[in-house]
Amino acid sequence: MGIHDLIEGKRQWRAHTARVKALPPDYRIVYQEMQRYLFKVGPVDLADGPLLPGIVDFFEEGAAAGQPVLKVTGRDVAAFCDELIKDSPTYADLYQQSLKKQARPPM
Repeated sequence: MGIHDLIEGKRQWRAHTARVKALPPDYRIVYQEMQRYLFKVGPVDLADGPLLPGIVDFFEEGAAAGQPVLKVTGRDVAAFCDELIKDSPTYADLYQQSLKKQARPPM
């Protein structure tokens, strides 16, 4: 990764956080909790993938329609997050796979 990639990544992250700050307060709070949860769960492509910007897009649409945030996500926000990442490999998955490879007896 070159310096240009780092600068571009930082620019994109700043634009993303500006969009989050522009959300209504209730949407912003739920987004921040979702982000915290997702960083703990650890989908592999979270930092540079489409998930977080997609959530902001979804929230912007809900806010523009005048819907309460919990009507958009449902009352169980963690379950909503789990559904978003159900098919995404996580760091825990990668770790489990590496353990299985180490546990195999030699042939």
